[in-house]
Amino acid sequence: MNWLHDRGLRTAIITRNHPKPVEITLEILGLKFDVVMHRLSGARVKPAPDAVIEALRRLCRARDRNNMDM
Repeated sequence: MNWLHDRGLRTAIITRNHPKPVEITLEILGLKFDVVMHRLSGARVKPAPDAVIEALRRLCRARDRNNMDM
């Protein structure tokens, strides 16, 4: 993920976890994301598509022009 980030590709992660454990885990693993969506981010999380749509909005990506694994 850092390889992508370091080359200017914007990345996002979506999780149903609370923000503090996510922050700690990403820091321990040394991972960087432009957008981190968690259960308190304001969008419904999976299986609803809301968090994915919001992450794409935050990445300034059109919904039909994206690379994501669902």
